Amino acid sequence: MTLLVVAALGAGGWFFWQQYQRKKAAEPVAGEVATALVEARDIRFAINAAGDIGPADQVSVRPEIGGKIAKLPVDIGDKVKKNDLLCLLDDKELSADRETRVAEVEGAKLQLERAERTHHRNQKLFTDRLISQEIFDDSRTDYSLATNSLERAQRALHTVEEKLSKTQILAPFDCTVLTRPVSLGQTVSGAAGFNSGTEVMTIANLNDMIVNAHINQADVTRLTTGQEVEVQVESVPGLKMTGLLERIAPQAVIKNGIKGFAARVQIKQIDPRIRPGMTAILNIPVASVENVLAVPLSAVFTERGDRYVYVKKEEGFERRPVIVGISDLSYAEVQKGLSEGETVALEMPMEERGKPPAPIGGTNGERAKPLKATRVADKVPPKAALQPGKGRVEDVKRKSVGSFRASSPCPRLFATFTFCVSRSPPPRMALVELRNVSKIYRLGGEEIRALDDVTLDIQIGEFISVIGPSGSGKSTLMHILGCLDSPTHGTIQLDGVMIHDASPRQLAAIRNQKIGFVFQFFNLLPKLSVLQNVELPMIYAGKNGRERSEAAMQALKLVGMENRAKHRPSQLSGGQQQRAAIARALVNQPKIIFADEPTGNLDSNTGEAILELFRKLSTEGRTIALVTHDPEIAAITPRRIEIRDGKIADQVDPKLAGLNRQ
Repeated sequence: MTLLVVAALGAGGWFFWQQYQRKKAAEPVAGEVATALVEARDIRFAINAAGDIGPADQVSVRPEIGGKIAKLPVDIGDKVKKNDLLCLLDDKELSADRETRVAEVEGAKLQLERAERTHHRNQKLFTDRLISQEIFDDSRTDYSLATNSLERAQRALHTVEEKLSKTQILAPFDCTVLTRPVSLGQTVSGAAGFNSGTEVMTIANLNDMIVNAHINQADVTRLTTGQEVEVQVESVPGLKMTGLLERIAPQAVIKNGIKGFAARVQIKQIDPRIRPGMTAILNIPVASVENVLAVPLSAVFTERGDRYVYVKKEEGFERRPVIVGISDLSYAEVQKGLSEGETVALEMPMEERGKPPAPIGGTNGERAKPLKATRVADKVPPKAALQPGKGRVEDVKRKSVGSFRASSPCPRLFATFTFCVSRSPPPRMALVELRNVSKIYRLGGEEIRALDDVTLDIQIGEFISVIGPSGSGKSTLMHILGCLDSPTHGTIQLDGVMIHDASPRQLAAIRNQKIGFVFQFFNLLPKLSVLQNVELPMIYAGKNGRERSEAAMQALKLVGMENRAKHRPSQLSGGQQQRAAIARALVNQPKIIFADEPTGNLDSNTGEAILELFRKLSTEGRTIALVTHDPEIAAITPRRIEIRDGKIADQVDPKLAGLNRQ
């Protein structure tokens, strides 16, 4: 028995030791670059959007005449067949009025018969010249008056009978009662009144449902009517339905601060659990490929419109141009430049970070020209020979440190740099630290988690993108990081200051001194000049006029807008307005810049210019967080954080996703 126990303990210990070794091997060593294999897979690119579910046919039931409700046989949620009674008004007064009108019609008929007999008799007597013309004309007039009286009485009777028919309201189709704001015995006004009548109830056909969605303008050109749509409902986990894209509005509208187009999706088969007003998540397939070479999206980098990856070699990493095809939020198809089985970096290698941008020859996919090392400053000791990938650059003006391997061919850059030898780059410090942050909204009895237990680090000098579909929580994350909102749970540290429990006054000071914002809609004050708009953050900071003017002009020069300083926003193009907004974000020398869909209101060419400006600012060592739903825009950043359903996506590499590693 003792031997069995010892053997069992030994086997268990060996098993757990093996598991530990595997787990340890799977975890990258601190400082290592996370990698992935180039492999064949299927890629499906789809557009995601959110919308509200509603009935295709919904009717507000209002009586055409006023009166008191005598019968109200239905209530909220009742299913009603076509031509069944919905509501009946009290018809006692109308019934009495009808009896009076019937009596008037009968009396008018008797008068008409008498006038007709008199007229025919006088006509015969007048023909025989036995009565005068005057008597004949009087009888003819009496006959005409009697005819008119009968017609008036009949019209009055018809009017009363029509009102009587409108006292009962019947179901126009098979329907369900959605609302019923009135009660039995209540007096209601008719639709002919000044207020369009009292709403008795709202009915709808719940067997025919649609989704009214808002499609971002960047995605709408990829859609056509008739496309099949996958519909998921947040309130019913696991439920998936199919729909058909019926219509796309020709005119753009702004909803929740985002310009886009209204779209209507017809749901094919309705699940009985679906109710009007529920939120639907739409997944619209746009393109797909099967069994193609692919790499994680985070492995593809973009510079001036060119795409490249870092391929692992024995001596390090080789920067290689690639041609990219279809991509989704996780993987990108590689049409040229890689072979199956090669290993690529999922983040920029340490020796490449902070290096001046190197030109890539030609267009997307052409072979890059090799980087060429140039002269080193005279302050480097003679014995210290710089090796590629083993040095660093110190910017004397900005006192920031970055990796050095090869320099730009532009000789102007060397006036501001000195070099020193370092075998390894200095460790980066976390500028932003989020720990278990959640943001919860409560609507009625429902709890909505816009952010769900998010842990994230942003290092000093990083250029990151937060990517995810509409409604994923990425804007909520930016608002909390930017001190525009507070978390429900969790802690946030920004530049050494705990901000999750700061007062509104403290948050305002932090926003002014440490954070720069760039919004989709620019948010420039229309009555101020560009220079005055850029000066605004410094006014709140209490700086004097001369200092404000000089700093604002310097910021405008940085973004190439110094010649538009006296213009007003209405005199600028969209791209120029966004450049002015970026200058405003930079003017107080913030620790971090948050850009929320900065190209959402710009055309593609202007958007590329703005992204190039952000990339340039990043190479100067500024910390930038870019929020977008477009994978192609996110591809310009060395690090991407994917948000889904309020969480950092699990399938993204933890180091890339910003998860804390001990």
